[in-house]
Amino acid sequence: MINRAKSPYWVSLDGKELPHFLHRRKFEECDFGWYYSQSLKSVQIRYKNPEKNHKLVVSFEQFDMLGM
Repeated sequence: MINRAKSPYWVSLDGKELPHFLHRRKFEECDFGWYYSQSLKSVQIRYKNPEKNHKLVVSFEQFDMLGM
């Protein structure tokens, strides 16, 4: 998913929030989670195929650095 303006605030799969990784190497080693690539300006999401219909939500709601 590409959003050139900013990183997501959170990502969830079937109502459960996925962990956010700040380091690409740790993201590449995980089974599930998400990473925002500054160079590609894209959100990369990793999770195992649930083999059923599921709901993935990527929130770009407003947030400030003090609230994090």
